Amino acid sequence: MYKIGNVTDITWDIRDFPALAWSRKPFNDASQLERWQSIGFTHANYNGLLIDASRPTDLPDWARLLAEIEFDYENIAVSLFCMMPGDIIPQHSDTYSRYRKVFGISDPNLIWRSLVMLDDWKSGHYLEIDGIPETRWTAGNTFTWNNDALHIAANIGTEPRYTLQVTGTR
Repeated sequence: MYKIGNVTDITWDIRDFPALAWSRKPFNDASQLERWQSIGFTHANYNGLLIDASRPTDLPDWARLLAEIEFDYENIAVSLFCMMPGDIIPQHSDTYSRYRKVFGISDPNLIWRSLVMLDDWKSGHYLEIDGIPETRWTAGNTFTWNNDALHIAANIGTEPRYTLQVTGTR
């Protein structure tokens, strides 16, 4: 189950995003990758571009501040995520392995993820949570789920899809 909300204030400028220091990391769950390949997915890459806590100076100040103001979480981790045209992440649930290690979280049921949509929906941008497709969002809409919710993300459109991922415990 997930919930939909909105942030109270748009504090970012989408025009600044192309100039940020994005990097691409491989999807970090080998068993999920194996499953996707076994059912016919043939992508070489299953992820998007990222700016996360591993490079804190590259993360804009507004991102961390927004997470702290808008979400009632402890152990907050913030990432900017950009899915370029053609990027997909098939159905999966997050393992939070790095997050759990960094914050010493033994019970994954304490972990929540909130996704803040940083731009209005564009044709081809896709999000599905617990089998329910979400499209036509506006900048500032949020989607929040507990640790093991199945979800899908894809950009089969022609423009980048920008989100802020906020992970924390309750």
